[in-house]
Amino acid sequence: MHLNHITIMGRLTVDPEVQSTRKDNVPVCRFSIAVNRPKRRDMAESKTDFFNCVAWNGTAKLLENYFHKGERILVEGSLCNRTYLDKMEEKRTVAEIHVDKVFFIEKKSDSEQEADLEELF
Repeated sequence: MHLNHITIMGRLTVDPEVQSTRKDNVPVCRFSIAVNRPKRRDMAESKTDFFNCVAWNGTAKLLENYFHKGERILVEGSLCNRTYLDKMEEKRTVAEIHVDKVFFIEKKSDSEQEADLEELF
């Protein structure tokens, strides 16, 4: 049996933005989530890990339309390695979470929603 499943919860580091793949014109969204590690007694400060994530199709569009920088999010998916050539033609490998599901964690308070509406008018 093989299992590759990851669930993380943190804050979006940027507004998600959808692009399309060159070959098949498939919607894709690359984004990053900051996740705070629990502070230990022997640590002066807490640490933060940043996870690169990739979502496709409807999930990518959902992220772009409903999620924003700084908001808390929970993602489920699988951890994958991607290899590419950098500008100097050197082979690089990065770990990414291939996102299957996204979940809203917090809803804006009524006062924050009202402030957003006031900015529009």
